[in-house]
Amino acid sequence: MCYFVVAAPLGLAVLLAHPNVPVCWCLSGSVFNSLNSKLLKRLINESRPEGATKLDPGMPSSHAVSLSYL
Repeated sequence: MCYFVVAAPLGLAVLLAHPNVPVCWCLSGSVFNSLNSKLLKRLINESRPEGATKLDPGMPSSHAVSLSYL
């Protein structure tokens, strides 16, 4: 939730500063990628290693999904 509070205004600011098709594609791809990451985490449901501070499933890594988008 905190991520959305930061990312949404940033995305809106970029869109307002550069209202063109490539920016729209990049922003919509970013949203799709984020939703896809959440869905894959629920489907795979691989637990994190012992002693991890986060409780959500760790696989696939959010970093890996973000890099696949880039």
